[in-house]
Amino acid sequence: MTALEGATVRCSTLVDGTLRLLIDFEPKNAQAAFTLFGSPGRGVAVAALHDGRAALLAPPAPPPPTEAPKPARRPASARRLPNAEAQAAAAERWHAIGPLCQAAIVFGKTPEFMHWIKADSPKAAEARIKALCHIESRKELDDNPEAGETFKRVVLWPYQKHMQARGL
Repeated sequence: MTALEGATVRCSTLVDGTLRLLIDFEPKNAQAAFTLFGSPGRGVAVAALHDGRAALLAPPAPPPPTEAPKPARRPASARRLPNAEAQAAAAERWHAIGPLCQAAIVFGKTPEFMHWIKADSPKAAEARIKALCHIESRKELDDNPEAGETFKRVVLWPYQKHMQARGL
């Protein structure tokens, strides 16, 4: 069993009563978390930490009261939540793409990767990957052996070396 420290960011209840937890992992644990949980459907065990780390991992304090109040969000019960069929279809689509495409998608959304690849948004990171690998779609990373090797040589391996050099 492998354990990684993270912090819950959001809890919500789905229509069928399922509790959904959104967990953030610190950048030093990001690669290990991706390796363990990089695809939907992976079984996990969760334990709460009660050793004072909660204060360190807690979200930042709310803005000072001088700002105008933000409009209230609709209650969770009023939001449209995906049904089990939509979730199953999403999981099926995720499994239908290859591991290099999955890596490009997941890494492209992380702030550390976006900074490393000099992109200011996930869309910009996606565009940089496509340009560097001379592809139109990230799916080509698994379908086209040349594009896959270019991605590994130009993006994946250098980024992993960068993360290792930073101790992450």
